[in-house]
Amino acid sequence: MKRLDIPQVAGVQQYAITEPGYAREISNLDYDYNLRAWSNEIGWTSYFATGSVLTGSCFSIYNWTPNGRNEKTYVEIEDPTDNLLTLGLLRPYEATGLTIIESGRHKPTPGEVGTTYATFGNELYYANGYDAIGKIVSFAPTLAFPFSFKSRPSPPQPRFTTDGGLNSGGSVGNQIHTFDGNTGVENTDTMTIARPGNLGVGDITPEEKNAYQYKVSFITNTDSESPVSIPSRIVSWLNGELTSSVDVNGGVSIASRYGITLTNIPTGEMNITKRRLYRTKNLKEQLITGEQATYYFLDDIPNNTDTIYTDIIPDSALGSEAPLNTESSIIPQNSKYIATFNNRLVLAGGNSYPTRIFFSKAYKPEQFPTQNFIEIGNREGGVITGLVPFDNLLLIFRERGIDALVPTQNVDSPFYATPIYTGGGTYGSKTAVSVSGLGVIFATADGVYVFSGNFSGGSQTSLLKISEPIGEYYARVSPSSLARACATYNPFSKEYILSVPADGKTDNSLTLIYNVGVSSWSLRSGLFASCFTNTSEGVVLFGTNLSSSGDPNPTSVGVLCATNQYGYSGSYEVGTKPTAEYVSAWLDFGNPDATKGVRSVSVDCYTTSKNAVYLDAGFDWSYEYPYSIAGTLDVADGDRQTYFTDAVIGTDKWENRRITKVRFDVELPDIRFFRFRLRSDEPLRMIGYTIFFDMAGEDYTWSPSFNFPSFTTNTNQKVLPSKRPL
Repeated sequence: MKRLDIPQVAGVQQYAITEPGYAREISNLDYDYNLRAWSNEIGWTSYFATGSVLTGSCFSIYNWTPNGRNEKTYVEIEDPTDNLLTLGLLRPYEATGLTIIESGRHKPTPGEVGTTYATFGNELYYANGYDAIGKIVSFAPTLAFPFSFKSRPSPPQPRFTTDGGLNSGGSVGNQIHTFDGNTGVENTDTMTIARPGNLGVGDITPEEKNAYQYKVSFITNTDSESPVSIPSRIVSWLNGELTSSVDVNGGVSIASRYGITLTNIPTGEMNITKRRLYRTKNLKEQLITGEQATYYFLDDIPNNTDTIYTDIIPDSALGSEAPLNTESSIIPQNSKYIATFNNRLVLAGGNSYPTRIFFSKAYKPEQFPTQNFIEIGNREGGVITGLVPFDNLLLIFRERGIDALVPTQNVDSPFYATPIYTGGGTYGSKTAVSVSGLGVIFATADGVYVFSGNFSGGSQTSLLKISEPIGEYYARVSPSSLARACATYNPFSKEYILSVPADGKTDNSLTLIYNVGVSSWSLRSGLFASCFTNTSEGVVLFGTNLSSSGDPNPTSVGVLCATNQYGYSGSYEVGTKPTAEYVSAWLDFGNPDATKGVRSVSVDCYTTSKNAVYLDAGFDWSYEYPYSIAGTLDVADGDRQTYFTDAVIGTDKWENRRITKVRFDVELPDIRFFRFRLRSDEPLRMIGYTIFFDMAGEDYTWSPSFNFPSFTTNTNQKVLPSKRPL
């Protein structure tokens, strides 16, 4: 039984001698896995419902979905009045388009990556190496909270009274103190402690000396704890002789305990949700005091406002020992890179520690023990340029190498760092994207690579260069501005989308597409993305910065979508619609010395209405295309096809997808090499092509063959003229 045999075409290959079936150039065509065709259906439009609300250059973008709902997108937009950046929450359905969160942020130079983001639980953290690290919490999505701790808290101040404290059993001296029996803020002028006298501080032994000291720490909403304060001054008293007195209830009190009032309890920044108090047990003769003494949990003050606390907790009711001074530290606020890995927040780079990695305590993203860092500057590789989590590794990109942070089973040393590639690094860490089933794709000054593998169970890592087929395109990349390059993965079209500075420009001006499933490259024009992010559903959002092209920004934020004409939407046009082009390799049909006569090229396409398509023909290495032939994407019996200007849902019926062969009669005699360019400004879905030619009086057909998912090549087939397909 005969079947329709349609040879399919592969992607770009720019070697001096290109394998048959590959193209020299593919521009504004994406590989459609459903159709097994190259299509220009994917386009983009403004993210804003009311059109181009924001048009300033966008330097960073991050989509965040805390708790699996209430999706939010944050951006940094350049403020033209001061050339600094404004961080805000996008409001695509509001007139302003943006709720400002933080203004006056550092604008990265062409050699700087700019702001990086990381999520941990219900918090979003961001850093750029210049402004203080910030965080946004899910319950207040338009507020910028401070990150971690800027300084060690000051100690609380115990209040001295003439009788040393608060009488818990009766009266001492001339002061009477009334107290309701609850800890907390109290009126310290008049207090008594309710019976029985099991509350209160101190030893009731007559003529015994009592002494105490206090510390305090800050606690954030992530339950991260600051370094504890230095010790407070000592509060002490000496019990008098044993006497009895009658209390107000008629009972006899033979001894007293006291309550100690703490004042000037420090308050923290707005990220602090409570303060934690620690106290010594009775120091008595003060043989061991200050930092040498042991402190125990006393109580939490469940707010960030109260500055007075009354302590009546006996030693027997104190909690566990206070954390050591090494359990928390003041972390540098000028780290450049931030990531979440192995239940910890990781910081790296920056002017203070350019080759150091800091990692938080497990499950406490704002608490960094003093020993939780690894210095990698003692080996070759240069400064850190980015962090990328992958599998059970945290990749550490450097100027001249790639290291990895590897987990251990040691609680005291949870990670070790090891070099995995020393042949070169990258400044383009925002190009690093993890693609399921493949690895991490990233761009360097000399090409695009894929890292895969790990160290688990004896596994090996590998690094594969995948940009060799597009050497001519990639030679245009501006290495000094590679830090501004960015990338993402479009799960719908299975594309790695890479936007890089090129041709000496400092902003992204060249967009390359790696079609992952078929391992092929193509080029896209009209899309100068300055940053990328994906929504929770995988939709690609991107910031724009068209200053390199000399054009004004049509919008600050765009979204990839199906528009049937790439780079165009119904709301506005981005200049001239980019033309979809397929340029074949130079073909010699297996015999470069023989002369041939090319008669026609038959292109297999899906019908997409009566759209115009053009074929330009060139020969014998000429730069120009001296011949141009017009065609339409229609079948021979096109009159029987149904075309709609307007359609009624439920009434009008769409035809099934059809394939048509568009024949372009070229008639080029006596040539040795041939190439063609197929182009269209209308929707185009190209599957493959066949070339009909004669050589030495014989008629031949030639076509590429595409055997999904790997490429093979057909041999030339000799056919009789009457058997040639039309």
